[in-house]
Amino acid sequence: MKHVIAVGFALAFGLAVSGNARAEPVVYKLYAVTDGKLGSQTISRAQVTITFRGDTRNVVRETVPDAVVYRIDQGEATVTLIRSGSKTVAHVADGQIYVRYDTTNGVVGFGSFATGTTYPITLICDPLSNEDCTMVRQRPYTGLPFNQLVSALANIKATGDASSYSAGVNALPTNLTDSTLLTGVVSACAVAYNSSNSTNTCPLPPVTPIHTDLGDFYLQDQVFGSDGIFTVVVGKDEDAEEK
Repeated sequence: MKHVIAVGFALAFGLAVSGNARAEPVVYKLYAVTDGKLGSQTISRAQVTITFRGDTRNVVRETVPDAVVYRIDQGEATVTLIRSGSKTVAHVADGQIYVRYDTTNGVVGFGSFATGTTYPITLICDPLSNEDCTMVRQRPYTGLPFNQLVSALANIKATGDASSYSAGVNALPTNLTDSTLLTGVVSACAVAYNSSNSTNTCPLPPVTPIHTDLGDFYLQDQVFGSDGIFTVVVGKDEDAEEK
């Protein structure tokens, strides 16, 4: 039931298509419940939010084999960890991660120069039907827990960010330069999942961690299939206190 509530919020928020080509500040966020490590802190089924602040003029369109990809690698990134009511914000070192949206395969999130295009974390919009990210839809996934993500959606609404997403779920922007909200399944693994492993856990951490001012950071799913939220907010620099 909580899963349905989370998806319901996403459908209600929808999207905005601004069509504004001029340079504007943009904030990308991916909310997830996952596992890993930040400095000396172990992350175990905690709410992790990766934020990347940039400018829409730095978004580039790339054509790679069998895919059209939008990408931005100029900006500032933070990692926010929330667990047991405690909040930790780490600033990612320059040149560590970037935002990437594979519109052909429906994969959006953060890549790293040291490890690859889908790590530290990505959101898969509809892996069962292999459709792209042009529609927010109810998905039959049962990844747990959901309460942190429902809280994240509630915070989006409470802070007024929901006003960035107008109605129209059939026309989600796919270019990283318009505000949007997407839901899907998150993957936080530096290597391929072992399909013979019935628990579907990430087998290994990355060889090279992501460096932050609070120590090395890495993610390593212990449960694949948890829900995530990816947002793009154009035209305002939210959460300035986290800079």
